[in-house]
Amino acid sequence: SIQLLLRRIGLVVNAGIKLMWRSLEYTGSTGLSSYKNEVGSPGINLAASATWFPGAHFRGDWLSDLGLELGYEYTVGLSSNQNGEKLSTTAYELDANLQYRLPFESGEPRGRVGYLLQTFEVPDSADLPGVSYGGIRLGGGILVHVIEKLTFDVDLAYIVVTGTGDIDSAEFATGTSAGAFEASGGATMRFGDSGAFGARIAVDFRRYFLDLGCPAETGGQCVNQTMTRALPEEADDDYFRLT
Repeated sequence: SIQLLLRRIGLVVNAGIKLMWRSLEYTGSTGLSSYKNEVGSPGINLAASATWFPGAHFRGDWLSDLGLELGYEYTVGLSSNQNGEKLSTTAYELDANLQYRLPFESGEPRGRVGYLLQTFEVPDSADLPGVSYGGIRLGGGILVHVIEKLTFDVDLAYIVVTGTGDIDSAEFATGTSAGAFEASGGATMRFGDSGAFGARIAVDFRRYFLDLGCPAETGGQCVNQTMTRALPEEADDDYFRLT
């Protein structure tokens, strides 16, 4: 991605393209469809984000290191192969965080808390449940200055999932609950005398752990409330992205 870094006013803006792969797999027999991108067929995400430290405008104390983060991604031209048909697919992500950094000469430890919304839906699929994960992100990481204009960063977070979308319904699995973790790492190289512009490469991984419960049971098999499809016990919903 392309990065614009305006250190004097504490603003970092990123814009670029991410490649995304999803893998949804179940534990146990089920009447639900799984999902997996082929290696050569990732989703193409248009992504933009900004980190702003408003206190850096006019002060130099600890409040100048309290920042706001906003990010948005939208997957363009995505279709999903379900039962031999290519179906239109909607996928996007929105997040907003508070960040606090501790700037040192060699790096910046940082912590964040915020809200994440991630949606992946195939409206015309009868067997692939749509998901819309909402949750509170709790995380931290570190940015390391390798040389003057090259930095590496690593971040980890746990997501307290508060909603899962259409999968939590009578048609699929009422009472579905989930948790998630994410890990990311990347490198940024700044250019020019001022270092105001740069380029970034990064990878990130997020896994949702889903517990589908057992809304009803027949013949020793968990089924949905309408008893029209078998349900698995659990599922893992993974997202891998390359910037």
